[in-house]
This record gives sequence, C-alpha cells and structure tokens, in this order.
Amino acid sequence: MSVTFLNRFLDDQPGFTEDQPVSPRLLSRLYMDSVLADLEQVLNSKMNVDFYQQVAFDTLLSFGVVDFSSVNVASKDSVEQLRQILLKTLRANEPRFCDVKVSMKEPTLNRTQIAFQVDAVLSLHDGAELVMFNAAFVPTVRRFRLSE
Repeated sequence: MSVTFLNRFLDDQPGFTEDQPVSPRLLSRLYMDSVLADLEQVLNSKMNVDFYQQVAFDTLLSFGVVDFSSVNVASKDSVEQLRQILLKTLRANEPRFCDVKVSMKEPTLNRTQIAFQVDAVLSLHDGAELVMFNAAFVPTVRRFRLSE
C-alpha cells in the first residue's frame, strides 16, 4: 500500500527535501481517509435513473446513486430503500471493500440526518482490515457525509 498520488503531489511539509518515514498505522489511516473521500464523491454523484433500470449495475454507467431527492425521510420504507441504495452502491462502486454490511443507526431527536453504520473488510496491499464508518444522509441538502 502506498500514499495516494494526490497526497504525494501536495506537499504539506515544504521545508523538508525528503519525505519523512510514515508509520504503517498512519499509512493505513491515510489510505482509509482516501477511500472515504472517494466514497463520498460516489455517493453524492447522481446516476441517470434510466440507466439504473437498463444497465448492469457493475458498469461505468452505473457510477453514483439514483436520485433520491423524493425520499420521504419520515417513512421507514423510504429509509430502508435508502439503506439498500447505499449498500448496493458501495458493493458496485468500491472494489477495495468486500463483505459490506449497512445498518441504520438510532434516529436522532431532531432528525437532522439519517445515520447508517457501514461495516466492511478493506483490502490492503499486505492483507485486509475490518473497518467501520458512518454514512449520514442529510435530508436538507440531500447529500451523504462519511466519517469514521
């Protein structure tokens, strides 16, 4: 596993002429941050709904998620549909994950977001690691936010 191109390209320590050694733990953390950033881009990219029904879900045309702007966040059925969309999108668009599971977290009192917990196995260069992160859908802006 190596540092992503963008992380290597952007120099956050311009005073050093050589890169400082990075611990395996920090390297793993940077890698996971990169994966989450990529996933957030996928989840906030809208797929053409015509392609959703007509193409295989594992093709480039299926990048992103279907438009869920009409999801009624007060409906349990709609929230379950959103959970399934999230699960299907992660499985189709993130090859670094396997054994992906998505569960809904307890709703907050003010309902500012719908929170999901994602459990998956992250493939690493020298093995695999069980990871867990949060995927929050914010209804007011119709976007996902990911965090560890």
